[in-house]
Amino acid sequence: MKLKNMKVGVRLGLGFAAVLLLVVIVVAFSLSRMGLMHADTNTTINDRYPKVAAVNVVKNKVDFIAQAMRDALLANDRDDVTKEMARIEDAKKIIVERLAFLDKTIKSPKGREMFAALTAARVKYVVAQDLFMKRMGEGRGEEAKNVLTLDIKAQQQSYFTALDKLSEYQIGMMQASGKEVVEAYNSGVMWLLTLAAVAILLGAFVAWTITRSITTPLNEAVKIAQTVASGDLSSSIVVNSTDETGRLLQALKDMNANLQKIVAEVRSGTDTIATASSE
Repeated sequence: MKLKNMKVGVRLGLGFAAVLLLVVIVVAFSLSRMGLMHADTNTTINDRYPKVAAVNVVKNKVDFIAQAMRDALLANDRDDVTKEMARIEDAKKIIVERLAFLDKTIKSPKGREMFAALTAARVKYVVAQDLFMKRMGEGRGEEAKNVLTLDIKAQQQSYFTALDKLSEYQIGMMQASGKEVVEAYNSGVMWLLTLAAVAILLGAFVAWTITRSITTPLNEAVKIAQTVASGDLSSSIVVNSTDETGRLLQALKDMNANLQKIVAEVRSGTDTIATASSE
């Protein structure tokens, strides 16, 4: 069915429906982009950042243990040695907890490879550390010192290197997630502005088309009515639609034809009367 043959109410309803559809499309797209941004932000906050924090905790505790071992060697009182040993054990528990968290949450192949290297470095470090703890517990301070300076120092360096590599990798992953959030935002803004512009243009076109389809025949009807009112019945009225304005034009056309007929009949009657009077 052609637009000009639709009823005015139907035309207006379709116009409003088209505009509402455009609004729904813009809103749906906005929600989809917000969903992507939420997913990227959630990954950064709840996955990438906790891993970076966990690695940093392990590094801090390993450094803390190194200081505690040196303090234990320098302690003159047995109670002080026992205190440092207890602090070391507490730090080791935290390290085990953080490493268990990393083992559970690291999923990427490269991340697993780095975590495996970290675990291997830690095993060697813990062996030397346990030997130090044993010698200190036995009161063999000189031997414990040799373990610290010869064995632990070398293994600790490898341990820290593995921790640094994993930390750098996780920081890079976190930064990548942050970059994805920014890219999703920029892309969303661009597409949203584009869709909004398209929606405005289409809405304006729909409004103009519907308005023109209504006002053009109405203006024609007004012009015809004014012509008839002035006494001119010679207008050629063309009806090319079946909507309300089309029916109005058809009514004006019929009225104009009837008036022409009446005028013709009146003229014919007048002529007849004039002829009869002359006779």
